Amino acid sequence: LTPCSDAVGVVVAAGDGARYPVGTRVIPAFAPQWRSGRPTKAAMRDTLGGPLPGTLSSHLCVQADACVLAPAHLGDGEAASLPCA
Repeated sequence: LTPCSDAVGVVVAAGDGARYPVGTRVIPAFAPQWRSGRPTKAAMRDTLGGPLPGTLSSHLCVQADACVLAPAHLGDGEAASLPCA
């Protein structure tokens, strides 16, 4: 298991027509299956850092719709603290 659940990073590879092009600074969602509305038990069952692999790595592969743009006015430490908050 790769630990940790918060992160911020820069897209280094993306498919054709990607939502976030290479070079975009993004934050992955703590619960990638929870996209909107009230959280469900099913959506909260799959979270980064357990049971899904976490963020403590040099590279992380995530779906674009499970990310948001990192606010430009925040440093990496500040932006990385947002997913669980």
